[in-house]
Amino acid sequence: MSELLELQRKLQDTTATITELERRIVQRPQSRGLRLSLESLVKRREDLQADFDELADHESLDVCTYRLFQETDDGLSLGGYSGALSEFQKSFSSLYDAIISGPRKRTRLSPDVVQATRFRFGYAYAGSVGVVLTINRQRMLIDIGPLTDTITTFFSLAEAPTREDIREIGRRLGPAPLRSIFRWADVHVADGIGADIRWRHGEQTTSLLLQRDEMQRLRDEIGATSEEEHEEFTLTGTLSGASMETKRFDFRPDNGDTIRGHFTDAINAEHEVRIPDVRYQATVEKVTTVNYSSEEEKVVWKLLRLVEI
Repeated sequence: MSELLELQRKLQDTTATITELERRIVQRPQSRGLRLSLESLVKRREDLQADFDELADHESLDVCTYRLFQETDDGLSLGGYSGALSEFQKSFSSLYDAIISGPRKRTRLSPDVVQATRFRFGYAYAGSVGVVLTINRQRMLIDIGPLTDTITTFFSLAEAPTREDIREIGRRLGPAPLRSIFRWADVHVADGIGADIRWRHGEQTTSLLLQRDEMQRLRDEIGATSEEEHEEFTLTGTLSGASMETKRFDFRPDNGDTIRGHFTDAINAEHEVRIPDVRYQATVEKVTTVNYSSEEEKVVWKLLRLVEI
């Protein structure tokens, strides 16, 4: 890796010199010498970048170029810059984890996943705020297939999400990765930051360009999307409360805490009940609403049938 580190150093030095020349050109816009020097350095940087990409591929590294930009002149805040990169790392790792291990309700990354998906700093470059990251394909736990799936899923979701797209990923991978992507987009929106991301794998490059408004749409679409899980249970116990006016019931199972919810036809003039000493077999439905932008789950119980025993 020493040759790669040397290229990183040269790129950093060249970028710093370009930045300084651009500052001097602003002060001396008529200087032909400065402009020729700048053109030469830009060409050198392009050559160094090509060498970096080639050597990175030889070293089994994927290269991710992440450029942050604002549509206003306010300037990037440190919190927005560091937060965007931090949440990008978390969302990438969470998505990868769900792809190799199955649906995840909450993000709890194993040391192996953290190690496999850890980005390394390559170099920074001029032009808004940009950073080049690398990830080692040799660290993949099984093969590079999950890495490819992670990149494809992340880019396709971020580019043009619909609620059905979000639900499909939620069903397949669980809410945890979607929640991480929501937080990543939220950092960008809060600071008014767009992102230009390019992922280079060998000769193949995948690109994603999101303006601030597109980031907001991604965040809002995930935030407005939820999924319902339906489970049906048969329990035995006693009915401790029921109201025909509010259509609410309380049922105390033989084992477990009291269930409170609502009913429609399980209790009516044709299906009268006695409270509280009669035992019943109750068929209930548990409806869990999962919101993809938070860890909160809303649980509603429905009483479907009662049979006296």
